Amino acid sequence: MTSETTMHETNLESIARDLRCMLGSEVVIKVKEPMALHTSFGVGGPADVYVVPRTASDVFNLLQYCDRNGVRVTVIGNGTNLLVRDGGVEGVIIQFGGSGLNHVCVRENIIECEAGVKLSSVVGIASQHGLGGIEFLDGIPGTVGGAIRMNAGAFGGTIFDRIVQVDFFSLKGKEGTRRRAELNPGYRGCNFFRENVVYRVTFECLFGDPRLIQEKVRQYRDQRCKTQPLGKSAGCIFKNPVGIPAGKLIDDLGLKGLRVGGAVISNKHANFIINEGNAKAVDILRLIDLVRERVWAATGIELELEIEVIGHE
Repeated sequence: MTSETTMHETNLESIARDLRCMLGSEVVIKVKEPMALHTSFGVGGPADVYVVPRTASDVFNLLQYCDRNGVRVTVIGNGTNLLVRDGGVEGVIIQFGGSGLNHVCVRENIIECEAGVKLSSVVGIASQHGLGGIEFLDGIPGTVGGAIRMNAGAFGGTIFDRIVQVDFFSLKGKEGTRRRAELNPGYRGCNFFRENVVYRVTFECLFGDPRLIQEKVRQYRDQRCKTQPLGKSAGCIFKNPVGIPAGKLIDDLGLKGLRVGGAVISNKHANFIINEGNAKAVDILRLIDLVRERVWAATGIELELEIEVIGHE
């Protein structure tokens, strides 16, 4: 171990001690935590400092601490639309989910929930109260906060269809609120939330018969089971180009089953890459590049990533 490495790790331990003093012993704080343990792909090097906040106040204090001390900060949701490179992530990673930021409040047809709540939980609570309009979100394996950042959607709908407002912190720890009309979400993304962190979301749902709503949820769930593979993946890898699904482009070129190392294109859905258990992030990235090259050469279409890639080699 070099003196530079020793000094770096000493500094990380100092940051972790500061955060434990500030946030308390119940908050998960780890140094050099493997991100392979916290992403659905099951790959990724260590986060310098890994934190799972319990409350919005924890997030506020974390962001202010990192800004004040010049510490790089990365905020993630459930780790389900994410690829972390093998070299890991510098600075502090804040992950929403687990037992933190998971409060949900229902009033009439309004659902207010914190950013760490899983989408499937929101849909389930809504259906129990006879509230619909968000059934298509069931089965998307992410948190509310992550879904807002990525403008998650399926079956012709997106999460912003039913949003009333979003409460957030800037990366400097300043609090704010934006109404739906003040935001400008695009296809699988909302640029505003690349520089701001969602901590609470308000949905306006539609009144309906709970049995019919639950049946609609079941139909969407069955459709996912028929078309999407099981296994370690991050969902759809590429955005759909205008007029044609990315999966069809890849399938038409006969690329199902193409592999690099332990990463393979699913035989069930060509826009999914599966980690068969021993893949590295570099295998997945090389496979992504190979698919993009083949599609470009054959069609002139440049595939854009839907997943987010973070970290260093």
